[in-house]
Amino acid sequence: MGGSTRSWQSMALEAMQATCFTNDFKIIDMYLATRVPAPKQCLLHDDMIKRAEKIGNNVMKSLNTTVEKRTWLGDENMGWCPNCHSNSLSLGEVQWDGLHFPIECQVCGAGGDLEKTENGKWKFVIAKDGLSRDRTTVEGREHHLKEIAHTQGGFYTDEKLATVKEKFSKYKNLKFPTIEIDRQ
Repeated sequence: MGGSTRSWQSMALEAMQATCFTNDFKIIDMYLATRVPAPKQCLLHDDMIKRAEKIGNNVMKSLNTTVEKRTWLGDENMGWCPNCHSNSLSLGEVQWDGLHFPIECQVCGAGGDLEKTENGKWKFVIAKDGLSRDRTTVEGREHHLKEIAHTQGGFYTDEKLATVKEKFSKYKNLKFPTIEIDRQ
């Protein structure tokens, strides 16, 4: 993935992961090969090829496991989030249903807080109810659909649609000045 490090490619795995779980795919392993901007350059790094092979073996192991028993098979210490293994945490906000966590995983929705470990490093610890909005599960995505319905808040009423239609005409008919270029 490009010629830089994970910090430069910070949303690459997370974006692919979000695409997968919205289609009900379970992520069982992931890897981002970095500092390999040229085609086939990863072939110069035996460790990258071994890691790709491990992912392939993990995919086959997962395919030979019943859906209910499929679990994460990658590096347990990958990423900040112990649930989806992403590196993407953000400050939490009060949610539509009043639920709030100081820190949230942007990918799976896990909520919790950062705690300092005995060796002085920071660790994301998921709260007791911190997986109630876990978007990697059917139940968590169902919760998200309830949020969407709540947030819509009866948008499709005649009164609200009429208000939107009235206000929208102002924007629909906007004309912006343009610059004409003489190309002669």
